[in-house]
Amino acid sequence: MDELAAKQTTEALVNRGREFLQARASAAAARQFLRSQLIAPANLVAVVNHALCDQQQPKAGKLFYRSSILAPSHPAVLANLGAYFAQSSDCSNMLRAYRRLALAAPADARGGKGLAKAWLIGCDRDGRIHGAEKHVHECLRWVGVLKPNDQKIRFQRVQLLIASGAMDAAHALMAPVIAAGDQSIQAMIPDDFDLGFLSVLASDHWMEGRLTEAFVCLDLILCRDPTNATALLQRGIYLRTGGNLFASRDSLRLLLITRPRYSAGMNGLKITEVAQNLPIDAIRRLRQCCVLNPLAFVGAVTEMSVLGFEAEEPKFGKKMAIRGILASPGDCTNYQFLVRYLIQNRLFKPAGHLLARLEFMALSSLTCNLSAWLFLHRGEYKAAEKRFQQAIDLNSCNVSARVNLSMLQLKSGE
Repeated sequence: MDELAAKQTTEALVNRGREFLQARASAAAARQFLRSQLIAPANLVAVVNHALCDQQQPKAGKLFYRSSILAPSHPAVLANLGAYFAQSSDCSNMLRAYRRLALAAPADARGGKGLAKAWLIGCDRDGRIHGAEKHVHECLRWVGVLKPNDQKIRFQRVQLLIASGAMDAAHALMAPVIAAGDQSIQAMIPDDFDLGFLSVLASDHWMEGRLTEAFVCLDLILCRDPTNATALLQRGIYLRTGGNLFASRDSLRLLLITRPRYSAGMNGLKITEVAQNLPIDAIRRLRQCCVLNPLAFVGAVTEMSVLGFEAEEPKFGKKMAIRGILASPGDCTNYQFLVRYLIQNRLFKPAGHLLARLEFMALSSLTCNLSAWLFLHRGEYKAAEKRFQQAIDLNSCNVSARVNLSMLQLKSGE
């Protein structure tokens, strides 16, 4: 067979082998590449493709070695050789192959990626440690220069910076990605990426007033883990602070569906419902909080009393106020709510007794206000006028006392 015919036959066999390889018929493809090598043993393309067919077989290593002898500085050959050693966890040879690739083609990002992976593997079969985080940082930084838009490399670098405690550098590296807000980067986040870092980053952006970036961070977390409790809680709080109460309530309710006994989520939903002027729902949340944490009952009864009066449920408000007095006798707040309830229901005698106790405990502007209202309901206008004046003396910003005092003075002038 002359040289031209041999070349044509070899090319035909290689092309047929590639077709089999594309059809995932690796055994048939390997036969074609082997026939091509029998005709032309130095055919690099046939050797490399034959090695790729039998990549899981022991003889694949020999074929990759042979290809590196035929083309010692060819980037693709060295990259394939390094990938083979990576699959077999042969760290020494993997490191050697990617070093050769990095020297032969400094602009080829595969060299930096391979070296970084080799340093991360850490040691060879003999237990010899090959590197440290410093080498990995250098390799990934090099790849980042060669491929500035490779977001996977960026995330790998961020992970290493987080692991080494360099949080400021990790923040700076993530800043352009978060600022761009590109949704396509969600698919590039590694499976083992630290979502807690994104939560901290969202909190930092929120504190600095960058609301869009904060929500981008939370979206990245929820894209990977839709039931992440921290992200859902943060999202609910941020939406409520921004005035979007309906979206905040939806986010916090979703959190409680996934984690029904999460007290922070329950408390956040209660605050949102209070802001939405839904006192009945807020009372329900407070009761659930008390079930989860019975020690919080003493602090919750006063709030439930307030919500009861706001929801126009005075009996419930009175009941909670009495419980609050029994639980914490020295707290004036529950006494004040109970006095207000008694005055509204024209129970002046018990209201007077409670007011006397309140004045003995602590004479405040609000107590004087309530006392003045009691005198007004009894028709004792002079005494009421003195009490309103006393309330103003104790707190000059008491608008209610000022208005009522003016009305009483006008009435007495007539």
